[in-house]
Amino acid sequence: MCGIGGFIAPGAKSEWKRTLITNLLRQASSRGRSATGLAYVQDGKMCFLKAGEPADKFVDSKEFKEFTEKLPPIVMGHARAATGGGEAGPEDNLNNHPFVGEKSGIAVVHNGMIDHSRWRKTVGKDKGLSGKYPFTGHTDSELFLRFVENNMDDGSTTMIDAISDACWNITGSYALGWLKADEPNKIWFVRHNNPMVIGYSPKHKFMVFGSTKAIIEDSLTEYVFFLDWFSEARLPHMIYEEVVEDSILEVELFDKPDANGDLYNVTQESFIPAEKKHLHSHVRA
Repeated sequence: MCGIGGFIAPGAKSEWKRTLITNLLRQASSRGRSATGLAYVQDGKMCFLKAGEPADKFVDSKEFKEFTEKLPPIVMGHARAATGGGEAGPEDNLNNHPFVGEKSGIAVVHNGMIDHSRWRKTVGKDKGLSGKYPFTGHTDSELFLRFVENNMDDGSTTMIDAISDACWNITGSYALGWLKADEPNKIWFVRHNNPMVIGYSPKHKFMVFGSTKAIIEDSLTEYVFFLDWFSEARLPHMIYEEVVEDSILEVELFDKPDANGDLYNVTQESFIPAEKKHLHSHVRA
């Protein structure tokens, strides 16, 4: 079990964004304390920071404070429970999230467990995964990154197509978050047998996402103090929705409001449609 958390907040100040991602990582660590990481796109480059340590130690580090000094509108974080694929310590940081493709500029975080052993054996073989994107670690989660990288090379025209085909072929349980360096205004979510919740503030026009509603709510809570002894928890008004099971959700952030005054375009579709031509011929178990 791992924890995912992040935000899409175009109008937020840097201090607010740093505070929120700090809170989200701490709250997500209730689902995993083996390692912590986060990723965002800045100036067309995928930026990420991760370490084999729990969130409370990670967010107090000099590296984290420097890394979060100026955050973009979209940030994605992860707290890992090392259930497979090797240890989570500094010497095995390649097994920690986010997983980032050096050539593709794609980043992914994963909550769940999947079957990856048979796919590792296909690298470089006919109808298998290309050797262009070799595995660098030992955890199951890395398969999602390598599969999507292959799909983009094999002819997928969109991330939704590439992710859809990967999810069709990969067995197990997962909730996923995706970023892509050359599409900095988009983020993708997937849900299959694991939770993923989106919270939206109509007043402030920001979104917060997490593995559970509690992670989001506890990260957003402010305390108003009266007479130095009474405190009242205050939450912004939020609309919560779970990502639909067996679906991919794409959120596109506009540079400026559209004709309707909206800042986002949200697209959701099933990755198990009635008819779809998949790039790989393997049958999903």
